[in-house]
Amino acid sequence: MNSEVHKNAVLKGPFILVTTRPGRETVALEEALDAILPIDINAREVNITRKGVIVVRLSSMDKLSDAISALKNRITSTIFHIIPLDILVFRKDLCLVKRLLVNLCKDKLQGASFRVRCRGSFQGFNIQSSTLERLLGEYILRSLSSLNVKVNLEAPAFIIMVYELNNALGIGVFPSYMMIRKKTRWD
Repeated sequence: MNSEVHKNAVLKGPFILVTTRPGRETVALEEALDAILPIDINAREVNITRKGVIVVRLSSMDKLSDAISALKNRITSTIFHIIPLDILVFRKDLCLVKRLLVNLCKDKLQGASFRVRCRGSFQGFNIQSSTLERLLGEYILRSLSSLNVKVNLEAPAFIIMVYELNNALGIGVFPSYMMIRKKTRWD
């Protein structure tokens, strides 16, 4: 973690989170960078301590869609999920997470439906992920009621993702088609 992160506790993206089997992170990183580097030569790995997860930081938001498409279309053996993230938060503070989520949602959710997804144990918050999903969803609905946002658990236009990464929380607000589950040779 660099000094920029210590001072601000928030690192702005965009990021792409990739899941794999624990112990296969090195191969997954190679596969991800092979697909992403032709699109964004400045893409770099972010040091994350959670097993089975890698995070790549892109140089600009305009490269995110192309990078996700490249990963989706590339044949890989170790990549399971591809999840875009907007920010990494290095301080597990629920009030900070709520504030950051509302700021991200203001720009993206006007009149749209959404679903909150939380991945991890969230022991620092002393709360289960399903309870955190409901809590954050209710908070966003209350805070953005003037923007005509609504919850849709079946087919939301946007996914709001909070992903616990041991030393950080990854937060993303993105169209639901951008969250990819790749088929592997074991499927």
